[in-house]
Amino acid sequence: MTWAYSTIDNHMKYVDSVPNGYNCGCVCTCCGKPLNARQGEVNEHSFAHRKEDGECGWGPESSLHSLAKQIIADNKKVMVPPCGGIFSGRLLEFVKVETEIRKFRKDQQPDVIGVDENGKEWCIEISYTNPLNEDRKKKYINDKRYCLEIDISDICIEQDEEASELKAFLLERKDNREWIYPIHESEFKQIDKPEKPYIYHNTEQLNEYGLSVNDVPSSIEDSNPIHSTAQYGKLLEEAFRKKEHNHDFQYDKVIPAVSSESILPRLASICFRSPFR
Repeated sequence: MTWAYSTIDNHMKYVDSVPNGYNCGCVCTCCGKPLNARQGEVNEHSFAHRKEDGECGWGPESSLHSLAKQIIADNKKVMVPPCGGIFSGRLLEFVKVETEIRKFRKDQQPDVIGVDENGKEWCIEISYTNPLNEDRKKKYINDKRYCLEIDISDICIEQDEEASELKAFLLERKDNREWIYPIHESEFKQIDKPEKPYIYHNTEQLNEYGLSVNDVPSSIEDSNPIHSTAQYGKLLEEAFRKKEHNHDFQYDKVIPAVSSESILPRLASICFRSPFR
C-alpha cells in the first residue's frame, strides 16, 4: 500500500510525501484505521496496519478509487465520452463537487456529484472490479439523473507518486467510460448547446443613443442568434439608418461611436452559454 488518506489535510498521500512511522497521520481507505508509513532503507516504502489491528480487506482498488474521486474534486472537471453523432465528448467542468474521498461508499449515493455553472447535477460512479448493477442503473434512468460510469481497472498508481497516469486518464481521455443516463442521442439534444457567445440587448445603453429594443431587428433569439459584437453592430447600423430622417438624430456622429470597440460592448451583454445547459 503506497497511497493512504491523510487526516491532516483530508487528501490522499503517497507514502514518501508524509512523515515516517505513525506520525504520518494517515488512515486506510478501506477500514479507516491508522497506518504506519514505513520508509526504511532496505524494503520498498509502504503503509502498513498496526499489528494489533491485523489486516483488513484492503486492495489496490481501494486507494485508486479514493484517489480518482480526489482528482475530480480538486480539478472540478472530468473528460466525458461522446454519444452517437449528437453529443461530442468534451471536458465537463463544475463549479462545485461533492464526494467522500476517505473510503468506498456503501450507501446508494454517487461517488462524485458535480454541479455545473447552470446548477445541473452530474453523477459520476467510479468502478474497478464491480461495475454498477442493473438496479442502480435503472434508478438513474428512471430518475432521469445524469450519470457517467468510469472504469479505472486498467490504471496502476502503486509506484506513481504523482498519480500522473490516473490524472491524465480522468482529465484527458474518453475511453473506458459510458453514460448510464442519458443513454439516447435524443436526450442529449436538450443539453448539448454550442459554445458560442449569445448577445442580448442592453436596453439602457440603447436608449442613450435614441434607440429602443423595437428599433433593432429581432434576430437575437435562439433560432437566429447573434455571435459577435461586429454582427450586432451591423444590426445597430441598420436601425440607425432607418432613423436617419429624424431631425433629432445625427447619424454621422453616432455610427462611428457605435462601431468602435469601446461602445459595442456597452450596447450588448455577451453571455457565454455552457454546452451542458
